[in-house]
This record gives sequence, structure tokens and C-alpha cells, in this order.
Amino acid sequence: MLEKLPGLLSFQPRFYSGGPWRFHLALLHDLVASQKPKSIVTLGLGDGDACFTFCQTARDENLDCRCTAVRREHAGANETGDLAWLKARDYGEEFYGDLIRFSDHSSTEKANEFSEGSVDLLLLDDCDAGATLRSDLALWESKLSSNGLVLVHGTALERTDNPKTAWLEWSAARPAVEFPDGIGLGITSLVGKRTSELLKELAEAKGVPEDLLTAYRLAANRIDAQARLDEALRRCAALETRQVWLDSLLADRWKVQEIMDHQARVIADLEQKFETILTDRRRAQEIMDSQAEELRNLRTPGADVEALRRDQSEAQLTIEAQAEQLQNFEALRRDRAKAQLVMDSQHEQLSQAAAETENLKTDIEKLKAQIKDHKRTLSAAKKACRKNGRCFHVPIGPKIRRPLREKILREIQRLPRNLGISRAPKPAAPPEQPPAAPAIEPPNRYAAWISEHEPSAAALEAQRRLSAQLQPRPKISLLVPVYNTAALFLDEMFASVSAQTYDNWELCLVDGGSGESSTLAMLEEWVLREPRIKFERLETNLGIAENTNRALNLATGDFIACLDHDDLLAPFALFELASAIGDFPEAEIFYSDEDRWSEGAERHSPFFKPEWSPELLCSFMYIGHLTAYRRSLVDEIGGFRKEFDLSQDYDFALRATERARAIRHIPHVLYHWREHPASGSLGGKPDARKSNLAALGDAMRRRNLPAEIIEYPTANRARLKMPAWPRVSVIVPTDSPTRAQICLRELPRHTKYPELEIVIVTKSKLAESLQSIKVENATVRFAPYDKPFNFSDKCNLGAEAATGSRLIFFNDDVESAQPDWIQNLIEPLENPEVGAVSPKLLYESGKIQHAGLVMGVRGLAGTAFHQRAADSSEHFNLAQSLRDVAALSAACLAVRRDDFIRLGGFDAVNTPIAHSDIDLCFKIRESGMRCVYTPYATLSHAGHLSISVEEKKKIARRRDKASIYLLKRWPRYTTHDPYFPDNMRDW
Repeated sequence: MLEKLPGLLSFQPRFYSGGPWRFHLALLHDLVASQKPKSIVTLGLGDGDACFTFCQTARDENLDCRCTAVRREHAGANETGDLAWLKARDYGEEFYGDLIRFSDHSSTEKANEFSEGSVDLLLLDDCDAGATLRSDLALWESKLSSNGLVLVHGTALERTDNPKTAWLEWSAARPAVEFPDGIGLGITSLVGKRTSELLKELAEAKGVPEDLLTAYRLAANRIDAQARLDEALRRCAALETRQVWLDSLLADRWKVQEIMDHQARVIADLEQKFETILTDRRRAQEIMDSQAEELRNLRTPGADVEALRRDQSEAQLTIEAQAEQLQNFEALRRDRAKAQLVMDSQHEQLSQAAAETENLKTDIEKLKAQIKDHKRTLSAAKKACRKNGRCFHVPIGPKIRRPLREKILREIQRLPRNLGISRAPKPAAPPEQPPAAPAIEPPNRYAAWISEHEPSAAALEAQRRLSAQLQPRPKISLLVPVYNTAALFLDEMFASVSAQTYDNWELCLVDGGSGESSTLAMLEEWVLREPRIKFERLETNLGIAENTNRALNLATGDFIACLDHDDLLAPFALFELASAIGDFPEAEIFYSDEDRWSEGAERHSPFFKPEWSPELLCSFMYIGHLTAYRRSLVDEIGGFRKEFDLSQDYDFALRATERARAIRHIPHVLYHWREHPASGSLGGKPDARKSNLAALGDAMRRRNLPAEIIEYPTANRARLKMPAWPRVSVIVPTDSPTRAQICLRELPRHTKYPELEIVIVTKSKLAESLQSIKVENATVRFAPYDKPFNFSDKCNLGAEAATGSRLIFFNDDVESAQPDWIQNLIEPLENPEVGAVSPKLLYESGKIQHAGLVMGVRGLAGTAFHQRAADSSEHFNLAQSLRDVAALSAACLAVRRDDFIRLGGFDAVNTPIAHSDIDLCFKIRESGMRCVYTPYATLSHAGHLSISVEEKKKIARRRDKASIYLLKRWPRYTTHDPYFPDNMRDW
């Protein structure tokens, strides 16, 4: 069964070099997935394929595992000269920094750092001599755990001192198998204390069964075909991008040529004017000389002498002014000459570019043809894998007498057990004659998640026993209004409640005058069958809000929860709810995750929710199902309001969350929202959107936050009204002349904001050169900064120089074509509970770069919905919804000036460059305010255009120090992201 060997069909390495390891990557994935090692040591990194396959599997399988890569001493003269090692180390630190450590110590030195029995998997690579292999095995033997595996790569190498000879010597008395493809891979149990009869037969078989070898060879072909396809697609995209750049360069060149032609015409006109000036100047000089001579010889009264002197002074001023004009003209000539040199150089580049463009077009066509070939190869490889997978069967069961071949195949899926070192055997009785394997279907990701995360039948029985021992044992009242519900749906709803593992509940049922006989019959049947059902029948349908209020009048529980008449509860729903109530006695509202129940009775589309997010609730009714309210809170706010029928639960949630002391999220899927044509899950209640928006508008008025309520296709929006637009200071730290000029020219041109100030924080000399730029629609301030690069310090200096009551920290490589981006960005700050806001940032490709930061990924922090489409509706439109986030990017970050000063601004000492924005956001959250992402302001961000290569190196060196500081200063915030909790993040 291929599901027991996931590497054959589904594993695709993210790091792939195409070297000799390619034959064994699927096998390595299966080994780690089944063995679940806690410590892996790779002695000799090679091309990195094996090491990063270990890391990828550990990450994907959510294993508690740490990897160590040790550089072979002979792999390079020293670490700095070993380019392959440096490249692999950079890759590993970027993508698996939390899983892997790299060491250039000798094998002996590194072995001394490990305690006895602490290594679960040891890979010996880059070893082409038997003597070296013997030395490594002797050195690391004591470090292997009782479940330890040793993998030796290179058993097929032909050498005088053959590694295979050393491996055979070592594995002679131990269970071992060898995969001969590539340069050979030997697998041995170093300790082998639990060798079984099966392994003795396996050793006698002298090789891995041909069926399994064929399966892994096909998997290798599939992996290679997919990798080649991906690389071809990347190259094709790169070539197409380069062609776009060349087209843009050509267009820019024509624009520049037009400007140069205009300048040539202006200069020609100026030349004529200056010829006239020169003639006039010569004449003036002659007059001046004549007047000087007259003054020397003059014997007239003093008044006439003074008049001549005045005329001479005026003529001198005219000559000096003309001289200055001539100097400017000469400077213009020189500048144009330089520009002409640039143009000539561009002309040569463009000639080459034109030729390159033609070559690129040819290359793109060739690549597209290759892509088609690779796709065909990949499809053929996958079909071959599936076909071969149906040729062997791997049953699991108690030891019974079978032929050797069947036993070998039976144990292949768990190769560590075949080596006598399995950790957790899970026997299950198979049928006497295994049925023919069905056709392989694509794996159902959510079904696999359910199997892994939700309680088994045995666990549910344990819950039933534990429920009687819970303290406290709150009574939970489920309110269910019914009206002409399909009998099948009603029956399944009742059955899901009756099957709860927690028993202290009541179902308060109100029928709004149903006329369907099948509905009435089903109600009567269940009311008689289940004594915990309280039932009231109304003569007429009062509407869903009033019907629910009648059910509320029947309720006697400590907590109130609503259940739709056609939906289902998970069997452990009320047990999890009761447990959470006991764990968090201060909380007054609890809500859970949910999913959809299709018309084909299949669960899908799980909604793993963030913890309490007020902004997200204004965007849509995200807490949804299952939500429970403490009865005292329900009595305080009153019941459900009829004027918000169809959105009465949204209105109720908005009112309840305003008064609740604490709100808790239960990270389990407890509710199944049924899909059918009349259900709200499939848009069967179009009028619900109107009452939804009305409920939000009423909430804004109640909170004294005047707002315009806007309906978006993906979310609600309460756009807060501004009594007057405050002065906004956009603070731009930069040392790039080009980017600074673009900001000064383009930012005001594309931004329609009435009170805009731009603060440029830069070097003194650059600030002086920028003074002459004329800026429209904004005032400009310069804050000279001549100290070594310190992003936080520069931002703080800019904030001191700014005069606006709203500050926007703005990277010089951020651009926007949205005229009202500032209005949309600062608008949420009208809510005093919001402390910082950042927009949606896009790459130049149009994909999302930033939609809020997520803690606990990429070593410390990453970006939400990274590289998704700008209009992605993934995970219930979160990228298109105003919502609270753990932290925001300072590439574009809006705050109130008073708050920024009160909190101490950016930390220029501990986070001078890296993570300064995260530290500031944590200070904002600690003060009781929230950090908010808005999708209603969209900007593009090229990323680090103004940072030099040397500065990038400094940033990389300082990042680790800043990360350590954050972990020490903010352990609660760095290790837990309430807005991307584990289930949501992993999904």
C-alpha cells in the first residue's frame, strides 16, 4: 500500500541538486517519517540533498528533531574556501535555522560534544576510503541510541581501499540492507539488540526485493522530472522577466532620446542668445574702457564725475551678470556632453539588448518545449509509480508463517523495524487473503489531518469516563430553532448531540410552526427518545431571532451556545468546551474551529481560526460556530434582536464581545457547517448580508466610532470617519540619491493627501544636494545623519524632526499608485485601541510580500500569505480582511506620534537593523493596544534597494543578536502567535 510509503508518490525535495543522492531521497524521507529520530548527524555534507531531505521531512511531519551537519576536513582547504559548504550552510540557516546546526570542527571534536546514546540517525557521506569509514564508525559507535541507524553513502564506489569492504565488515554481525543505485547506500542497525527472525531471513535474502528497488527508482525518476520541470518553469519566468526589462529599457531609451533632442533645441536657442550677449558685452567693455579714460583726463565738476562712475558701476554689474550666465551655459554644455556619453553607451547596450531579445525569444520557445517534455515525463513517472505500487502489498499483522518474499515486502514500509529498532509498533490484524490493492487516489490532506489530530474511538470512550470527573461540570444549553427542516438533516443533528462524550447538556428546541409532516415526526421521535431535549412548538414562525429567544427562555445552563437545525457537532465538542471552561474560569465567551460538511457527507474546508481578533470580527463573523456564552453575560446584554434577523448571531457576538472580560479560542474543529442549496454556507440567504452590515453599523455607533459601512465581496468594512485629516509625516531613512529623488518627486505626485510632510533622514552631503528639488503637494524636511548605518536610530531621528501627529515609517523602495493610500492607512488609528497599522505590500510580480507578520516561522518570523496572489481569498479571505496581527513590517508602518514617543520608539541598541519593527510592535501590544493589517492600502516594495552589499552583510551578522534579544525580552510574544496559532499556521 503506497500510503505506507509516502515518499514514492508524494515526496518532492525543495533542495535538489540532481547528484547521486537523487536515487535515495524518497527512501530517506520514508526512513525519517517512520523512525521519527530526535537527533540526526550528517558527517560530510556532500551536495546537501540528504541533509535537507532530513530537515524537510522533520518540518513537514512536525517532528521534534535536531540535525547537525559536520564538514569533512578533506572537503576543502578550509571553511572559507569550501564554496559548496558555504552555499549549503547559507541555505540551511535561511530555511531550516531552527532545525539544523552546521559545524566545521573535526569529526573527533564534534563527537565529543554528543553524549552517549544521543544520536538516532548517523549518515556517513563524502567518504571514499575504507580506513576513514572504519575510523568514523569506531568514533561514533557509542553515540548511537538503542534505536540508532547508520547510513553509509558510497558502498558502490570502486577504490583500492573500498568503503564497501569496511561497511560489510561492520555490518556482518548486524541487520543490514543495501540499495545499490547511484554510488550505493548501506543501512545498518549499529546496536542491533532486537534482531528478529525476519531480519535473519532478510540478511539471507542478500538484497532488497526487486519490486521495492523498482518502486524507488520510479520515485527517483518522478522527483527528477518534477525538479527539471520546476527549474524549466523558473528559467522561463526569468527569461520572460528579462524580456520585459529589455522592452522597458528600450521604451525608457526613447523617452531619454526625446528629452535629449529637446535639450539640443534649447541649447541651440541659447547659443544664439549668448552670441548676442557676447557682442553686447564687448561693446559694453569698449564703452567702459572709454569712460575710464575720460575719468582719468576729466576736468569737469564733481557731479559729472559721479554720474560717469555710476554708469560705469552699472555696466560692470551687467558684465558680471553676463559672465555668470556664460558660466552656467558652459556647465550646461558639459552636462549635455556627459549625457551624450551616457546615451552613446546606452545605444551600444541597446544594440546588444536587441540581439539578446531575439535570443531570449528563441530560448523561451525552447524552454516551453522542454516544459512540455518534462510534464510528459513527470506524468509518465507518476503513472509508473502508481502502477508499480499496485504490484506489491505491505500488510501489517501478528507473526504468522509466510514466505520470505511476502515477509520482506510486509516490513519494507518500516525499514527501521526491519533492522530491529522500531520504536512504536502498531500491529493490526489483516484479512487472511489480502485484497487486491485499489487504484491509488490523490491523498486527502484534510482526512489525513483529521486522522492525526482528532481522538480515536478509544480516546472518545476515555473522554466519556473522564467527563464525570471534570470539575467544574458546567451545564451547556444548546439553542436550536427549527422550521421545516429536512428530516434527514434533523435526525443527523440530533444524533451528533446525543453522541457527545460530555453528558451535562440540554438541547432547547423551538419549532416555528413547521408544516412538514416528516419534520414534525422526527421532532416527536427525538423528544420522546432523549430526555435532555426541551421542546416548545409555536403556532407561527416568529423569525429566527425571536424563535431563538424562545429557546433561550427554556435554557437553564451555565453556558449558552447556538446550533443550527441542519448542522452537526463533533462527538467531542462539548467535552472540549467543558474542559476549556474549567481551564479558563475568567472567560465569558468560548469559540472553536469549524469545517464544512458537503452534500456527499464529506468534511472539507477547515477554518482554523486566530485567537480573539476584534478587527477581524468587524470584517466578518469569524468566531461563528461553535460559540458559547456565559449565561450571566447573556442576561446582561439581552437576547437576540429581531431587526437583525439572519445576522442575529453576528449582532449578538458584537454586543457580547464588547462586554466580555475574557474571550478564549478552543483550537479544535468542533462544528460541521452543512452545505446545501438553502444553507448560508453556500449563499442560500442573500438577505443576510444586509442585516450583517446593519449589525456592524450599529456596533460602530454604540462604540462611538463614526464609520461608513462598506460592502466588499470578501469582507465588511467599517471605514472610520475623520473629523479632519491630521498632519502626516512620512519618514524616509535613505542613503540612496536615486531613491531619495524618486521619493521626493513621485511620492507627492501619486499621493492625494492634504497635510503631507516628507522627512528625509540621510547624510548631510546628500541632504544638501536634494535641497534644490521642487516638491509639490508636500512640505519637506531633512534630518542629517552621518553616523554608521542604524535603521532604528535613523527612524527615531526622523520622528524627532517630524511635525505631524501621525507618523508613517516608509522605506525608500516602497511605491504606491493608490492616491488615497495614506487615508486608508491611518484611518484605523482613529480607534484608540489600535496602536500601529501596516498595508498590503506586493512584490513587483504582483504577489503578496507582506500581509502582516507571523511569529514562529522561518526561525523567528515570516510574512502571512507570502507569494500568494494579491487578491487571494485563501483561508476565508484573511488576506483581504482588516485584522489584528502579531507584528507588522516597518517598510510601511503608521503610528500616532504621541504613542511612538511614549513607548520609546525603535530600540537602536538591541535592534539597530533587524527585527526593530517586531520589537516596536511588541511594545505596542504590551501597552494594551493592537497591531492591525489593512488590505485597503496597497503598495509595492522592491526590498532593500538602498542597502549596500556591505550593509547587507552587517545586517546578516546582527540578525542573530537581535533574534536572541527578542527571545529574551519577549519570550511570550516570540514563541506564540495568537493570530496564527499552530493549526492555522501549519495548515
